[in-house]
Amino acid sequence: MLLRSRNLIIVFVCAVIFSLVIIPIGLMMEKYHTWYDALWDLRTFFFTSIFIVFVTTNVNEEKRRREGLRKQFEIYSGYSFYAEWYLNRLVHLVGIPISEKIFLTDQDFENFEKVVTESHQTVGFTFSGLNNRRYKNLYVYLIAIHKKQLSHLRDVLYFINSADSDSLETHRDQARQWILSGIDMIEEEILLIENLHDNYTPQDLIHFVQNSLTYNLYIIAELRRPWRWDHQRNMEIRKKLTTNGQHIKGTFDSNQYWM
Repeated sequence: MLLRSRNLIIVFVCAVIFSLVIIPIGLMMEKYHTWYDALWDLRTFFFTSIFIVFVTTNVNEEKRRREGLRKQFEIYSGYSFYAEWYLNRLVHLVGIPISEKIFLTDQDFENFEKVVTESHQTVGFTFSGLNNRRYKNLYVYLIAIHKKQLSHLRDVLYFINSADSDSLETHRDQARQWILSGIDMIEEEILLIENLHDNYTPQDLIHFVQNSLTYNLYIIAELRRPWRWDHQRNMEIRKKLTTNGQHIKGTFDSNQYWM
């Protein structure tokens, strides 16, 4: 609120200039006997102007901030869903079960990463009959999935580039860097699939998934930055409540509740 109220300096300067013009005129017209009388008479003007600017500025800025956060949360939620959908579709091709949560908590991420790492000995792909009806072969299916993820990444990049810098509560340059890194990685993988075709192995796919986990994690972390701050504060509150014996067990004792 203090940072937003810097405009009050301009209002104060304008009010002083206005007073320096009006008060001498009032003294000449004998409306005031002294400068003190004039200043006391203008007190309402001073304080009303400052109060109106203070309230209006903060209300408008908070509305703009909330709208920016709403859009950022929509982008974060959407990208988190599609990133998990994307990775699950890829690892499903090498027999890894679909994981409902990959990026929600550090533990979820580590569990998924461990499963992927332990699957490096996978012999072949599991391309289901359902996918065969829509795509003529595995490699067309893989390229289609990669291109869909490219589309989602470019949507996020557009949001990062077009959003008002004051309303975007994230590190814009870092987010842009990770998004561009992800785009480059996927484009290179598409070229690899097109070049290798039948020689593209499950190990190639697992290696790609391992690398892509990193950029997805950091993109989501940047988009989630305002709510990660909330999570850190919530964890501190939870720790203090537990220490004081006031923490409620049961439904409210899960990390998901405190996210």
